[in-house]
Amino acid sequence: MLGLLILFIGGCAKDKGDIEGTVRNGVTMDPLSGVTVSMDPSGDSDQTDQNGNFGFYDLRVGWYTVHYRMEGFQDAEQPVQVKKDAVVRADMGLHPTEGRITGTIIDSITEEKLSGVHVWIEGGPSDNSSVEGTYVLEVQEGKYLVHYRKEGYQDGVSDREITVEGGKETQADYQLRPLKGIVYGRITDAQTGTGVAGVSITATPGIGSLTSDADGTYRTDPIPIGSYMVSFKATDYKEASKNVRLQPGDRIRVDVQLEPSPSPKVTITRGPEDGATLSTSEVTFGWEG
Repeated sequence: MLGLLILFIGGCAKDKGDIEGTVRNGVTMDPLSGVTVSMDPSGDSDQTDQNGNFGFYDLRVGWYTVHYRMEGFQDAEQPVQVKKDAVVRADMGLHPTEGRITGTIIDSITEEKLSGVHVWIEGGPSDNSSVEGTYVLEVQEGKYLVHYRKEGYQDGVSDREITVEGGKETQADYQLRPLKGIVYGRITDAQTGTGVAGVSITATPGIGSLTSDADGTYRTDPIPIGSYMVSFKATDYKEASKNVRLQPGDRIRVDVQLEPSPSPKVTITRGPEDGATLSTSEVTFGWEG
């Protein structure tokens, strides 16, 4: 009887197996160290080493639930069956709870990349754009509004909530509006419709002056926001003017048709002899055109 009992106990002692595994970042596939791995119903726990490895040994055969937990990653679990005299693998990839918002910031008028733009999320991380105009924000999963600020520009905020998923990168480029705008357009002859070259373009308050190109087109440099009276002057044409109001980042097109201005002419009805004078009745003043 005693012999049978010893044999039974010995047989039960051999009905055991092991669980081993490696935990990795589910996005990059890099091994994760410091992951807490626990077992139900045994209550055993372990932490992954620098290579992401863990192990549980001499477990009774049967089903277990293996739990994985690490800050910055979503919790995970999986069922594992321990088999007699076997090593069962319980590898796992953990999905990060953090994602990234990245983007490039440019000037809305010149389209130049802007460095030194302060980028932030209310109550969250912030960054300053690089010389290439790029920025990176590490955030938890969720929806965010991104704010942008730079001296000489109107403060900006993303026009929609940006959705971030764990372990993924979301692109959020932005055009920052300078506290300036531009005026551009084409100047044509009101009668022929052809472009007028060499038109002098000025504004009040003063912004300097420029002239129209060969085809009648023109474009100001970025000028401060505000209200302007823009004037257009050309030889043999009547002067024209337009009122313009610039808001941050505006590109306002102002096309102008100039009316030809006839030149005066003098008609002499007869040629006098040398030394003679002409009376006003013999000279006619008029306008040509």
